[in-house]
Amino acid sequence: MRKIIGRIGLLLIIVCLLVPAFPKIFAQEVNLLLSVTPYTTRDDTDFLFSQSTKVLAYLEGEEVKEPLFLSLITEQQRKNFINKGFNPKILDYSTDISRYALFYHPKPNQSAKLQAFGEVIPVSSYYTLLKTPVGVTLAHEGVIAEFFDVPFPEKIVPPNLEIKKTIPASTGTTFPASVPKQEKKEISPFWIVFLVVVIFIVIVALILRKLGYIGRKGHDEKA
Repeated sequence: MRKIIGRIGLLLIIVCLLVPAFPKIFAQEVNLLLSVTPYTTRDDTDFLFSQSTKVLAYLEGEEVKEPLFLSLITEQQRKNFINKGFNPKILDYSTDISRYALFYHPKPNQSAKLQAFGEVIPVSSYYTLLKTPVGVTLAHEGVIAEFFDVPFPEKIVPPNLEIKKTIPASTGTTFPASVPKQEKKEISPFWIVFLVVVIFIVIVALILRKLGYIGRKGHDEKA
């Protein structure tokens, strides 16, 4: 009996050590790439939306040579883009979106004006992605006030019509922008703990059965 209690105690210790680690294992983040991908048709946007982990913006109009799709993708999604005939350009490997701001300037090639505020990543001659230092909040004043903000909204609907040119107005610009695609759902810690407990009970039952503590009574009665 002491051996059984000892084994059960050992199993309990193992379970207690493993349970905190399970959520971290299942919720492990996948490395994402910040990319910009040229596209042309409605079918293109349908595919790009479906294959992106998080969509940040899609840019259309006379201020870009060709429509551009800005999104966070995995390495596998990048390969899917290429296999479909797209040419995604990787802008950065950091995925902390709170550090990025997308700006539009009505005059081309104005990106250099933003260099004092962080790392400048030109998207096109009119659009600039600015990566700010950690903890820095931009104020829309001074040089930055010359630019239009292009926000990354929480929700966006993929375009339902063929691409139409959109020219920003000087009085409050509205850009076609994208929405983050639904991210992968993490497994609830409750179900992980529940699964571990069920496995533990099954293991203990098998041990007790093997040792004869389960099923012995019925066997003895038949005897």
